[in-house]
Amino acid sequence: MGIEYRRGHRKVNSKQFFDGIKEDIIKGAENEIELRLKRLRDPKTGQPVKVTRKRVNGEATWSIEGSPEAIEAAKRIIGGT
Repeated sequence: MGIEYRRGHRKVNSKQFFDGIKEDIIKGAENEIELRLKRLRDPKTGQPVKVTRKRVNGEATWSIEGSPEAIEAAKRIIGGT
């Protein structure tokens, strides 16, 4: 008797199951980063910064428009230097 893997009430093999879990975690993290970036305000103007997310080859990138201070704050949120 083996282990049966299911995602969304559908039988899948173990690779699909664990790949699906990995993708769910990545999407959750990306959504959290985007939410935090969209809450960010430009310290000079008080206006929200413009945030654009793009996915290319499975990798998410964000484009931020604002003052240098706002961009530095965005880098801290994303984990850049």
